[in-house]
Amino acid sequence: MSGVEGPYDEDYRSFLLFWPLTYRWGTPDSRREQLVAERYTRGDRIESLMGNARRIKTAILQVDCFIDWHSVLAQQPPQGEPETRKFFETTYPGIYNWYHQNFTIESLTNIVPLVNQIWGSAVSPNDDLFLDPALGKIFGSYDSERRKQVLAKFLAYAERAHGESMWAQQRLPFSVHWEPAELDALVKARKTST
Repeated sequence: MSGVEGPYDEDYRSFLLFWPLTYRWGTPDSRREQLVAERYTRGDRIESLMGNARRIKTAILQVDCFIDWHSVLAQQPPQGEPETRKFFETTYPGIYNWYHQNFTIESLTNIVPLVNQIWGSAVSPNDDLFLDPALGKIFGSYDSERRKQVLAKFLAYAERAHGESMWAQQRLPFSVHWEPAELDALVKARKTST
């Protein structure tokens, strides 16, 4: 999809999933999960499928995290990995792949179910949790320890972003304990080393 920037910016191409809803020119003054909750929790059919507004909001935050996971994999090291970066450069050349996430503005406990699934993919690889199976195969080609470290690096970034967001609002960051304890220890070690 081609993006239209402000009057002094250049146009760019981006994935539709990475399209910013809360960044720069002409975007709503509301976050994705709030927009969806406002729009869709009023209908009894949606509530019968998804539950209450809280569950819908949590689902949207998990999707936001899932998209950001892919965006981070597309970045140059040290954020991304050399092989995943090369995949995006060769498979999707000229496509802008930075994503302006919202999931870190809320408690990271909202994304724990998704993180548990990604952890399962890190322990025993499969490409079910990747938007492109070829990307999943690249991730699966890493040894188990590297896959765990890549996830820990992503979660350490999420924790830092969450802390920055909360402190900017003069609020205490929500604490999160990742499961299993091995993952929590890896994330905490990454945070203290950076």
